[in-house]
Amino acid sequence: VGGSGSAADLDVVTRWLDGGVAPCGASGRGFGARSVHGFDLTFCAPKSVSVVRARGDDVIGKAVADAHAHAIAAAMEYLAQHAGYTRTHNPVTGAKDLVRLPAIVAASFQHETSRAGDPHLHTHVLVPNRQARADGSLVSIDGKSSSLVVSSGAGLSGVSTGMVVLPTCPGSRWIATDTADPRRRR
Repeated sequence: VGGSGSAADLDVVTRWLDGGVAPCGASGRGFGARSVHGFDLTFCAPKSVSVVRARGDDVIGKAVADAHAHAIAAAMEYLAQHAGYTRTHNPVTGAKDLVRLPAIVAASFQHETSRAGDPHLHTHVLVPNRQARADGSLVSIDGKSSSLVVSSGAGLSGVSTGMVVLPTCPGSRWIATDTADPRRRR
């Protein structure tokens, strides 16, 4: 989160996910047979936004892409704040204490279409389960505190993308809908 946005080296990402070896060469405890190597978070723009991007001109396409990237950054920042923790042993109490990670580092891959070939702007964000603690050692993300946040926080992307893009697209407008009334669904 908050990284450079530079291109990811697929071999480096693979070593990180498969072997727990970070790009800097550091490694944490080895993966066991039941270890979680990482998380694939998928951020999908609403279908209407994907269609606007596919059918619009270059200006509209860039506006949609920028809004999608902004929404993902906001969702990842939310996740870093609410799920970026590891557990460490407390020698005094004998319990496990939650310790905040300084950041969550991830690699993202954007796709423009669904498997069927229709417009479907979505991005996979791969979060390795070996993240650097403040002292530089690699540790696992605490799955107990992050699982609910991941399922609720990831939904921010589509909402943010629609709210940012649609008002800026020529010819678009907001309309009130009642999702409980099937006659109002579009």
